[in-house]
Amino acid sequence: DTAGNLNSSSIFFSINLSKGHDIDKHEFDGDSTDFSSINRTLLQNLSNVKIEKLDRGKIEFIENINISRDINISKYINISFNKIDMQSEFLDMFNKSATLKIYNLTFTNPRILFNDQACPSSVCTKNSYSNGILSFNVTHFTTYSSEETSSSGSSGSSSSGGGSGSSGGGKADLSDFSINTNLIKVSLLQGETKIE
Repeated sequence: DTAGNLNSSSIFFSINLSKGHDIDKHEFDGDSTDFSSINRTLLQNLSNVKIEKLDRGKIEFIENINISRDINISKYINISFNKIDMQSEFLDMFNKSATLKIYNLTFTNPRILFNDQACPSSVCTKNSYSNGILSFNVTHFTTYSSEETSSSGSSGSSSSGGGSGSSGGGKADLSDFSINTNLIKVSLLQGETKIE
């Protein structure tokens, strides 16, 4: 200093390299990956990522994920009863193949739904169903759920008489279709429509 004395000071600090990859521990628990304990370098090629809600379901990613970008993961993933939903437009780095498990189901023979429609085999592959846990693989993310498979077992290729016309839009791919009504009678005039 100006008096000719030698002085020194020390400053201690820490850097949280994973800040911004929040996963709310009140929202997800169980076997969920703790992103706060992983440094940013490892987050660029992270394997075995899991997100779980103990009484509802679990996502286990098959592919490695690059989550070097700051994001609140809990805001865009919802695991609720019989539903796993991810807003992949906000979590594009998570839009990868994964194994999903839906817990506490009471179905006899559940089928997988993709946005409330029967999930095509090109997207969903059923692994198992045991003790109320449905396990299946998916190729990408949207909203997945399940329902009881109908007892009729027919898969969309059969047709019934009494109607004519064509859909024209190529959307004739129905599977496991059933009706719980014995008779439906509808009278229509030409050009009139009715939904029953």
